[in-house]
Amino acid sequence: MDTMSEAHTERDWAFEEIRVMGVLMEKALTTPDQYPLSLNSLVLGCNQSTSRDPVTELDETEVEEALMMLRDRKLVYRVDQAGARVAKFQHRLVEQWELQLPEIAVLTVLMLRGPQTVGQLRQRTERLYLFRDVDQVRDTLQRIMARDIEPEQLVKALPIQHGSKECRYAHLLCPLSADSEAVQVSSGQGTLQSSQDTLPGLRKKVMQLENELEQLRQEFNEFKSQF
Repeated sequence: MDTMSEAHTERDWAFEEIRVMGVLMEKALTTPDQYPLSLNSLVLGCNQSTSRDPVTELDETEVEEALMMLRDRKLVYRVDQAGARVAKFQHRLVEQWELQLPEIAVLTVLMLRGPQTVGQLRQRTERLYLFRDVDQVRDTLQRIMARDIEPEQLVKALPIQHGSKECRYAHLLCPLSADSEAVQVSSGQGTLQSSQDTLPGLRKKVMQLENELEQLRQEFNEFKSQF
């Protein structure tokens, strides 16, 4: 195995790998008659505008590279069906990781839509698995987090964000961004959200406010000139 292949078997996944695997897991449950998926179907599934966050514009080359990396991990294999003109692809993550259907549903939504609250997970897994209530979702999350077989750490509870009452849960297939793991910091003026990713946003907001202020100043001067 070359160096590139060895790098692909490390724990951290690329975003494209996560999106491709999420689509394979989703379509295996929601459209079994069209599964396994062709490369074209995978690209369409990765880039669909619903049930995806973020919405992407991955091309065939990017999806193919993700498939190669997942094949290196022994989690995807190619299916050459008799009479079929194109190759299709099927995941084997469920068997490799010994996941049950509720766990598959939760992990699929986390892979396709990012961090979610328990309530969001219950609502957004309906097409994959019908949880009876949020407690069953919470129990499923706890079961995933308490795994004693590899890979053990698949899901993590994130710190509660400022202004929110519920914590969100995220998969651990790739490093979490600073925004996802925003830390609540206490100060004399209240509660602040400490995150490297908030600085560019704050700068942008300041620029927007400055532009709006300048526009208001010009409108006020124009108004005064009429008297």
